[in-house]
Amino acid sequence: MYIEDKKDQTCKEVTKLSADCFMKAAMAMNDAIFILNEQKQIVYHNPAYEKLAGCIGESGLPFSEFERQNSKRYRNLLQSLHTTGSWTGEVSYVASDQQYWFSVTVTKVESNEVYFLAILRDITEYKRDKEKHHYLAYHDNLTGLPNRRYFLKRLKACLEAANKAEKEFALLFIDIDEFKEVNDRYSHHIGDELLTRIGQRLKNAVRNNDISARFGGDEFVLLINNFSEHDSLSSISQRILSILEQPLALQDYVVPVTASVGVSVFSEDAQTIEELLVNADRAMYKAKQGGKNSYCIYTKS
Repeated sequence: MYIEDKKDQTCKEVTKLSADCFMKAAMAMNDAIFILNEQKQIVYHNPAYEKLAGCIGESGLPFSEFERQNSKRYRNLLQSLHTTGSWTGEVSYVASDQQYWFSVTVTKVESNEVYFLAILRDITEYKRDKEKHHYLAYHDNLTGLPNRRYFLKRLKACLEAANKAEKEFALLFIDIDEFKEVNDRYSHHIGDELLTRIGQRLKNAVRNNDISARFGGDEFVLLINNFSEHDSLSSISQRILSILEQPLALQDYVVPVTASVGVSVFSEDAQTIEELLVNADRAMYKAKQGGKNSYCIYTKS
């Protein structure tokens, strides 16, 4: 009897020590910790929970809204808790036009009753930094257009999709005529403004399912989907030239603009990304040789 009493006493002391350690750790942690019962009522939370809720403008975390905004993740959470007793993942929450992101771990705890221990870490800044770095990696710093890296990635995906669907698409390679003279005559700063404004014009000139990008220097590219025939490409190319040839008022100058456009078509004249780019580049140089401010559609003949 004495040994059993001693064991009971030891178990109680260990349990109390564990609880004390948990409370001290939870109170000191920057992560939000809270415990829910089966009725989704909070039976415990640490100070970081209140701080996190305050950051999103709430007195407490709005669980029903979390569930609504993360319905698929919430279904996965319930399934995981049922099968393994825990779930780890990321959830987002939009409040007052601001998006927040949290890393979440939920563990099912069963004693006399069932409880759920949740730990939330605010990873919003990490997510925003990641999105910013992703944007910078795939966009041109000067014009804000997609850059060469992004365009080639999308071009590859478009080629693969067109191969499967047996569809055509066109690549327009655009080179600004006499751009070096613009830099020499007006300054590089004016040249940069010119490129930025041209980028805006090209972006506004294409449809949502087309792509405009700065390929480098004074070169731009367009990816045109779902055109009907060469006559359509001719009208598109002519429209691009008409949009670009409008003079631009830049600071105290009115700067004339023209461009040469080369067009290549998948799968009529090219089967690979390299062939598309080379053919469009050749057609563009042919347009320049023909007097500039014109376009040329590549043909093998």
